[in-house]
Amino acid sequence: MSRLEKHNERLFCTTSWSKKYYSGLTEEQHKANDVWFHSRLDLLRDTGILAVPNIQKFFNKRGEVVKNHYSTIPHGSLQYLESEGYLLWK
Repeated sequence: MSRLEKHNERLFCTTSWSKKYYSGLTEEQHKANDVWFHSRLDLLRDTGILAVPNIQKFFNKRGEVVKNHYSTIPHGSLQYLESEGYLLWK
Protein backbone atom coordinates (compact mmCIF):
# COMPACT_ATOMS: atom_id res chain seq x y z
CA MET A 1 0.00 0.00 0.00
CA SER A 2 1.43 3.38 -0.98
CA ARG A 3 1.95 6.22 1.49
CA LEU A 4 -0.92 8.18 -0.09
CA GLU A 5 -3.23 5.17 0.19
CA LYS A 6 -2.31 4.83 3.88
CA HIS A 7 -3.14 8.51 4.42
CA ASN A 8 -6.47 8.17 2.66
CA GLU A 9 -7.37 5.02 4.61
CA ARG A 10 -6.44 6.64 7.91
CA LEU A 11 -8.40 9.78 7.08
CA PHE A 12 -11.44 7.77 6.06
CA CYS A 13 -11.42 5.65 9.22
CA THR A 14 -10.76 8.31 11.82
CA THR A 15 -12.27 11.51 13.09
CA SER A 16 -10.80 14.64 11.53
CA TRP A 17 -7.82 15.87 13.53
CA SER A 18 -8.27 19.32 12.03
CA LYS A 19 -11.93 19.58 13.03
CA LYS A 20 -11.00 18.73 16.60
CA TYR A 21 -8.50 21.60 16.91
CA TYR A 22 -9.55 24.22 14.34
CA SER A 23 -12.88 25.88 13.77
CA GLY A 24 -14.08 28.04 10.90
CA LEU A 25 -12.30 26.15 8.14
CA THR A 26 -13.77 24.74 4.95
CA GLU A 27 -13.96 20.99 4.36
CA GLU A 28 -11.08 21.30 1.91
CA GLN A 29 -8.93 23.12 4.50
CA HIS A 30 -9.70 20.45 7.11
CA LYS A 31 -8.78 17.73 4.64
CA ALA A 32 -5.47 19.48 3.85
CA ASN A 33 -4.73 19.83 7.58
CA ASP A 34 -5.52 16.15 8.16
CA VAL A 35 -3.23 15.07 5.32
CA TRP A 36 -0.47 17.34 6.68
CA PHE A 37 -0.85 16.00 10.22
CA HIS A 38 -0.78 12.34 9.24
CA SER A 39 2.13 12.86 6.85
CA ARG A 40 4.14 14.43 9.70
CA LEU A 41 3.30 11.50 11.97
CA ASP A 42 4.66 9.15 9.31
CA LEU A 43 8.04 10.89 9.65
CA LEU A 44 8.30 10.05 13.34
CA ARG A 45 10.05 7.09 14.88
CA ASP A 46 7.98 5.08 17.36
CA THR A 47 9.15 7.29 20.24
CA GLY A 48 8.99 10.54 18.26
CA ILE A 49 6.94 13.60 19.16
CA LEU A 50 5.29 16.12 16.85
CA ALA A 51 4.75 19.57 18.36
CA VAL A 52 2.18 21.89 16.83
CA PRO A 53 2.93 25.27 18.46
CA ASN A 54 -0.11 27.20 17.23
CA ILE A 55 -2.40 24.90 19.23
CA GLN A 56 0.21 24.23 21.95
CA LYS A 57 -0.05 20.43 21.65
CA PHE A 58 2.37 17.53 21.33
CA PHE A 59 1.43 14.29 19.56
CA ASN A 60 2.98 10.82 19.51
CA LYS A 61 3.29 8.62 16.42
CA ARG A 62 -0.27 7.32 16.96
CA GLY A 63 -1.63 10.88 16.85
CA GLU A 64 -2.43 10.94 20.55
CA VAL A 65 -1.89 14.08 22.60
CA VAL A 66 1.03 13.70 24.98
CA LYS A 67 1.93 15.91 27.86
CA ASN A 68 5.41 17.09 27.12
CA HIS A 69 7.49 20.21 27.39
CA TYR A 70 10.27 21.52 25.21
CA SER A 71 12.65 21.13 28.15
CA THR A 72 12.07 17.35 28.30
CA ILE A 73 13.10 16.74 24.70
CA PRO A 74 16.72 15.50 24.53
CA HIS A 75 19.19 18.14 23.36
CA GLY A 76 20.02 17.90 19.68
CA SER A 77 17.06 15.74 18.71
CA LEU A 78 14.59 18.57 18.07
CA GLN A 79 14.17 20.04 14.61
CA TYR A 80 12.32 23.30 14.20
CA LEU A 81 11.19 23.64 10.63
CA GLU A 82 10.48 27.35 10.56
CA SER A 83 9.05 27.44 7.06
CA GLU A 84 6.58 24.72 8.05
CA GLY A 85 5.78 26.16 11.51
CA TYR A 86 6.09 22.98 13.53
CA LEU A 87 8.56 21.09 15.67
CA LEU A 88 9.56 17.52 15.00
CA TRP A 89 11.25 15.25 17.50
CA LYS A 90 12.37 12.17 15.63
